[in-house]
Amino acid sequence: MECEWLISKRTRGTGAIRVGVTDADAAFCPEAEVGGLALYLDAETCHLFGTEMAYSSICSFQKLDTLRSDLPVGTRIVVRADTVAKSVRFAIDGGSWIDGRMRLVPARVRPLVWLHGAAGDGVRLLRCTVCESESSS
Repeated sequence: MECEWLISKRTRGTGAIRVGVTDADAAFCPEAEVGGLALYLDAETCHLFGTEMAYSSICSFQKLDTLRSDLPVGTRIVVRADTVAKSVRFAIDGGSWIDGRMRLVPARVRPLVWLHGAAGDGVRLLRCTVCESESSS
């Protein structure tokens, strides 16, 4: 699956914008803080987070190999989750792919957007496609 998001509004300092993928086979209810495995990029820190439960405050993270942080309005983030190779890669504003180096990708994924305490922030899903290798598995 490959998804592209556009950061459409930004009120810095009020919260986090996170985009990525989560387990499509797991129950997902934000109000109850229930969700499956999630892999996502935080737009403020450019850290990649991986957690076994989408709303867990306990998770592994790593700094991506990018000099950017606090991504502004107009930034495009592309996430490519390969469920066959069990990998997630990110690209920012058409830049080169950055390997997330996390191999916990579930068999089926769906897009994840998490606006955490970010009153006034906005993210728009521009496109989301299933890659050919995924649809045949």
